[in-house]
Amino acid sequence: MRCIALAALACALACSTAHARWSVDAGVESYAWREATTPIEVHEHGPRFSFGAGYVQPRQQGLLFAYRGELYGGKVDYNGSFQFDATQAASGASVYLGTTQAAQARWRWPATADAVLGLEYEAWTRHLTTTQEENYRTVSLRLGVERVASATSRVVAGGGMRFLLATGEDATIEEAGITYALGLEPGRDSNPFLHAGYRVMPHVTLLGTWDGMRFGRSNEVVLFKRGKPRAVVSQPPSDATRLGVRVVYGW
Repeated sequence: MRCIALAALACALACSTAHARWSVDAGVESYAWREATTPIEVHEHGPRFSFGAGYVQPRQQGLLFAYRGELYGGKVDYNGSFQFDATQAASGASVYLGTTQAAQARWRWPATADAVLGLEYEAWTRHLTTTQEENYRTVSLRLGVERVASATSRVVAGGGMRFLLATGEDATIEEAGITYALGLEPGRDSNPFLHAGYRVMPHVTLLGTWDGMRFGRSNEVVLFKRGKPRAVVSQPPSDATRLGVRVVYGW
């Protein structure tokens, strides 16, 4: 009877991990944004909050697919300079609102790890003042590996590299009563990412994340006033860093 009970328990565990893996999560992160401007470097720092949901195809090995969507936002401190006078220091706040939509193809080795290939679209709005707004769009490729939680291990961890495939930025600024609409294409770069977590309860995992994004200098745009060149502007090389923690509920 004991052997039959143990066999039944093992079968139940195997069946439970084979079910469709849905999840919802909520998190907070420490966000930092830097722009390589001279003589004053632009620096933003502050908290952002996120809510997400995901799905992983119910397979124990081989090829499977996954998807996750996220909404995030927050108000962070801005320290830098004015748009048209980089020698004058300026401070204030930037408001972020964005979304990330990610699809993944995974190759799973049973009860060990997944190799992950992901395609990700991210879009966000950055409000700097009532007249200055930036809308970013990126498409990126993620390559990585992830140790998945199982019936015998509560630890999940992973990491890899993100490669920007496409970028776009629409900026609106106002100067001397004239509103300018700019179309920019920040340079594409790559960055590492890491995450690690622990399943604290059967359906709850506490996850720490480190991620970011790197942009090279964008194309230059000439601003005209009364038909004459007013200024030449571009998005400087910029780095974003996200250090966060999420609570994930899965079933």
